[in-house]
Amino acid sequence: MTIKKAYWIIALVVAVSLTSILQLPGLQFNYDFENFFEKNDPDWLAYQDHIAEFGHDNDYLLIAVEHSNGIFNPSFLHKADSMIRHISALEGVTQILSPLSAQKIIQSPLGTVLVPYLHKDDRNRLIQDSLQLSSHPNLAEKLINSEIGALAFIVYHERYNDKTLEAELSEAISQVVGDFAFSNFHVAGRIQAQSIFVQLIRENFSTFLTISIVLIISILFLLFGHLKWVIIPLVMIGLSIAISLSVLVIANQAVDILSSMLPTILLVTAMSDITHFLTRYFDLTARGHDKLEAVRLTLKEVGMATFLTSITTAIGFASLAITDSIPVRNLGIYTSIGVMITYAVTFSLLSATATLSRAPKPSTYYPIWNYVLGKFFLVTLRHSKQVLVVYGILTLIAFAGLKLLVVDTPLIADFPRDHPVTYDFAFFDQHFGGSKPLEVSITVNDPEQDMLSPDVIKAVDKVTSYLGVPFPNIISPADMVKTLNMANHGGQANYYHLPDSQDEAKIARQFPQLAHHFPIILITDDQQGGRITGFGQDLGSKAGLKNQQDFEQYVSSNINNDLIGFKFTGTSYLFDLTTEALVENIIFGLALAMAVVALIMSLLFRSLKMILIALLPNILPLLFLAAVMAFFGIPLRLSTSIIFAIAFGIAVDDTIHFLTRFNLEMKRAHDHTKALMHTFLSTGKAMIITTFILSAGFIIFTFSSFDATFYTGLLISITLAIALIVDLTLLPVLLLLLMKKKNVRPVQ
Repeated sequence: MTIKKAYWIIALVVAVSLTSILQLPGLQFNYDFENFFEKNDPDWLAYQDHIAEFGHDNDYLLIAVEHSNGIFNPSFLHKADSMIRHISALEGVTQILSPLSAQKIIQSPLGTVLVPYLHKDDRNRLIQDSLQLSSHPNLAEKLINSEIGALAFIVYHERYNDKTLEAELSEAISQVVGDFAFSNFHVAGRIQAQSIFVQLIRENFSTFLTISIVLIISILFLLFGHLKWVIIPLVMIGLSIAISLSVLVIANQAVDILSSMLPTILLVTAMSDITHFLTRYFDLTARGHDKLEAVRLTLKEVGMATFLTSITTAIGFASLAITDSIPVRNLGIYTSIGVMITYAVTFSLLSATATLSRAPKPSTYYPIWNYVLGKFFLVTLRHSKQVLVVYGILTLIAFAGLKLLVVDTPLIADFPRDHPVTYDFAFFDQHFGGSKPLEVSITVNDPEQDMLSPDVIKAVDKVTSYLGVPFPNIISPADMVKTLNMANHGGQANYYHLPDSQDEAKIARQFPQLAHHFPIILITDDQQGGRITGFGQDLGSKAGLKNQQDFEQYVSSNINNDLIGFKFTGTSYLFDLTTEALVENIIFGLALAMAVVALIMSLLFRSLKMILIALLPNILPLLFLAAVMAFFGIPLRLSTSIIFAIAFGIAVDDTIHFLTRFNLEMKRAHDHTKALMHTFLSTGKAMIITTFILSAGFIIFTFSSFDATFYTGLLISITLAIALIVDLTLLPVLLLLLMKKKNVRPVQ
């Protein structure tokens, strides 16, 4: 590279970087739970039809307030009622289900009479009210828990496209609840979790960047011991990240929980590129080459290999782009773009800077590396049979462990376990039947029947009773009919059942006039459809899908499907389906990435055995990773399944560097043993250093409060360490065995 060309490269990169930096103020942070759903899935489209009739199933906040001296206390009830009145006055709140405003419907000769269940102004009647409520089959334990002294409220709200407005509404509601200073209160719901999630993403984003910068400075000083070679790589990495983030801004994509990892991922991949370049450059100058010759040889020996590793890393991330989940797809697309941007910036600036700078001092060359690596190489080859046996045993153990691996994701799995939001959701699961929305769509299939027809409503009641076991906090059209039957008998709770045959027609006639007294819509206007809705415990996607499968089996065996149909729908059901589908898509994408890497290997060596040798050291670490997850009870979920694609894309880098170097050495020596030894000595140091840097970089993620980010950092670090061990032990043994059986010539 000429000096003039070096100046032109620096000027071009600086110009692009300045343009990109000007875009960064437009960087946004967001988290939309429904972005994870596959928008072309038939179940998603069916849910859109359900929304058109009944609205979204998760536009609510659950609020619970506790009183240590019992809930049937006039002062406490007045205080709770005042709180609810303040909340109902907030813009965006559409309706509130409150035990304080719940009314009993009574049909009298004079018309419809509404009697409150709780007479908060009459202490004497509160005792009787408490007894009635505790025995009421549809109110007990849904909004009232006498054992712990808590009242629950369901606050329904508008849905805003602008998530900032939803965050403001959530904060306003929480502020009102907090201002009333109850002994304990709990708030749980989508907009609350969503707004806090965005705050945590911002905090994690800043934390990762800060720790990453400290890590870079420490490693660069440790490796190169000169301020210049700390500042220059630091600037290169900063420019690479700035340009990559500007792509997000230009594409109008916000930073979410997954893409918040982008800067750190680019940081560690940039450090890998920089380390490979500078390690070889310093070695060459230390051996007596002048700086221009050292730059030329470094680009020749390391540049192409690093270009290939950047491509394979990008392929690993790009494999995530085949999913319909927007956050996963964006992580794959924009990280793969960022990896290639990082390669272009670091290698162009490194070569230009090295050309314009003075050559490093010879003291940067450390012969101890050759001694240690040489000894390790000889020991490995002397015990090649033992190496194969050990890996064979480990592989069998890993395959046995795969049987223990499960796919399971709770709805708020990625929230910190000790966060108040996690605690509040668990509170409703434990004391009020659950916080996870449940939706079942009902369709009358017989055109001569409607939802209030006797046979139809009996089927609905039968299914509601079945669902009431795993989901005690639900309501259905059958409950509406039971309520009207009770109303026709003076509001007596013992008449809370389906009407006798002589009352069926009467209730059907009453329904259009009385439907507005029910707090939520359960039957469509044409009475040809309905819903079973409510809440259940968040037991994870595995339990959710099992409940759905059991439900389908029950309905097919016990319900006349020609008369009526039932189907799970709603965000919780879609989330459970999406988890399973994403894991399958990511595994398919990983297989596709392996195929592309195999194609790249075929360009280096025109040998099927060589391709298999190249892939095996990178498949085994993934197999061992799956076994580690299985043995330690870490389930496959959205956050952990993407680890395999990421780990493969990064771990294959060392193998490519090793085989590319081996190809060069075979051209020179034409002796496989010497070529293997030289390859081991020349690339071993860079492989160890880059693995240390990458692992240290991903370990940063363990500082995250999100389980998803924590496991990403921990498991990828473990996988990279395993991949290094495999590359330094199994790969040389496999190459030596292959060379003894058949002479594989390098590609010219």
